Amino acid sequence: MRQSLISRFQALHRAYRQRTEATLTVETVLVLPLLVTAITMTYSYFAAFEQKAIANKAAYTISDYLSRQTVPINADFIDGLEEIYRFLNNVPDARLRVTSVRRSQDWNKNEYYKLIWSYASNGGTVLTQDTLASVEDRLPTLALGEEFVIVEVSRDWQPIFKVGLGTVTFGDFVVTKPRFAPKVVFEYSDGRLSS
Repeated sequence: MRQSLISRFQALHRAYRQRTEATLTVETVLVLPLLVTAITMTYSYFAAFEQKAIANKAAYTISDYLSRQTVPINADFIDGLEEIYRFLNNVPDARLRVTSVRRSQDWNKNEYYKLIWSYASNGGTVLTQDTLASVEDRLPTLALGEEFVIVEVSRDWQPIFKVGLGTVTFGDFVVTKPRFAPKVVFEYSDGRLSS
């Protein structure tokens, strides 16, 4: 009796090991979550790179358009550029700051960057002569007396799937020399023109 019980148990064990009906189900349960996670992470990272490329191209478009201005621009003009940037990125909110800088020289013949004017859309923080030092390492070295325009834009992006990425802020810093005039002139709200 004992021998038949052991042989019966061994036969059942062999039969269980040879059965394959549930193998596909078990493999699916084990692999499917990993596969779905990998696909959503891949999509999220691809979408992030795509959105960064769109933001970068929009920043260069804004900077190029601004560098072609031959008549004085004003706050409304720059606010309009921010609307164009938001349209190109298809986002409801963005931040834009435009600054004009000249390569100058002091009495001791030390060269430095002189802030000519700065404007930030939607009440953002403008650059001052003191805060210009925070971006000086990103500025190109130009000839003495040359002016250039700095366009700084940023926007937030939320991935569709919350796998591997959270909210990302895309920011671009574009420096462009004026194309058709020696400088881009800014008209203040009181009618004064930048020098």
